[in-house]
Amino acid sequence: MPARDWGELVQPEHVHGSLYTDPAIYQEELQKIWQRTWVYVGHESEVAKPNDYV
Repeated sequence: MPARDWGELVQPEHVHGSLYTDPAIYQEELQKIWQRTWVYVGHESEVAKPNDYV
């Protein structure tokens, strides 16, 4: 997927709604942010019991 510049959707006074709903933006975020490295959420001790959450 080619790199895109989403800057025109972000203005000092507002953020365009498509940044939250556009499937293409979501896919790019998945590839560039979430799939590149481990994402630290919390320590094992914070979810010691079944059904605990951080």
